[in-house]
Amino acid sequence: MNRVPSMPIRTVGAGGGSIAWLDSGCSLRVGPRSAGARPGPACYGLGGTEPTVTDANLALGYLPATATFGGSLQLDRSLALGALSALGNDIGMGPLDAARGIIEIVDAHMERAIRSVSVEEGFDPRMSSLIAYGGAGALHATRLARALGMKSVLVPPLAGVFSALGLMMARPRVEVLATLMMSDSDVGLPHSVGELEARAVARYREIYRSEPESVDSFADVRYHGQSHEVSVPYRGEHVGADFAAEHKQRFGFVLESPGIEVVNIRAVATGIPPVTWESVESISSGSGPDPARTEGSFAGQGAHGSLWQRSGFACDDEIRGPGLIIDESSTIWLSEQDEARVLRDGTLEITW
Repeated sequence: MNRVPSMPIRTVGAGGGSIAWLDSGCSLRVGPRSAGARPGPACYGLGGTEPTVTDANLALGYLPATATFGGSLQLDRSLALGALSALGNDIGMGPLDAARGIIEIVDAHMERAIRSVSVEEGFDPRMSSLIAYGGAGALHATRLARALGMKSVLVPPLAGVFSALGLMMARPRVEVLATLMMSDSDVGLPHSVGELEARAVARYREIYRSEPESVDSFADVRYHGQSHEVSVPYRGEHVGADFAAEHKQRFGFVLESPGIEVVNIRAVATGIPPVTWESVESISSGSGPDPARTEGSFAGQGAHGSLWQRSGFACDDEIRGPGLIIDESSTIWLSEQDEARVLRDGTLEITW
């Protein structure tokens, strides 16, 4: 049982560097082994020889042949095809068929992961939108959303560095905890909350070299015999009533007996995040997209499409697939039935 606040995160080996391989029965597998950043996928040209998800996306046209990662790393489609050919020869298929197999498998991995945190937890994914971030998340997102019966995909600005941006936007925080195990007859007794708060402030100053914006105290409370706690603001003798109200709100019922016990008291010092969403320049104020028509094939099917620079979009612009939307840190694939609209904050809303 967790004794500190936490959030469950489920991951799958479905990144761009995930390596495709054959098991002992000659069945195609993808991940969890990864080529990492160095040597990375074969198309990086840094010495990698094993085929990866990025190689498959490049070979199929989901990444443009002129793609430059991070503004400096030029992808090499011929190296990707070479790695895929070696894999395909072992199972009697060409490089593009091998690439399609890799994409189908990695999409299935991600679809299963989404189902595990939605359907298996009692939530209907059809009532939600899929948020796609990471450098290649939006290459797979619309296929996943359609497979799950979802109606739209949202791709936020700076999608390729969205996790890092989220960390920068997180409020700096220090938490100090004291375990009490007080029964319901003791919850009104004085406790050295002030001492806990002082320790939290001192620790905050030590870590962040600044003063916290606020300091708050919380109590982790449960019924006798329960294995999990509910956190409520700590207000001394009001803890019992606050716990009952929160338990009713969260679980739909309260119990008259057994009594409650206060497991922990926590003091939390919180500061101001260094970056806010409002401070991020999300979209240009230009005249909108100027698509450059390409003559290459998309998704290995010979279909013609458009190539857009995301930086050229303005609010309320609408873009129809097929085609690719690229920026410095991510690539978005629009299939023939997809339509993207630029929202006020620069998020792309993709529907079909």
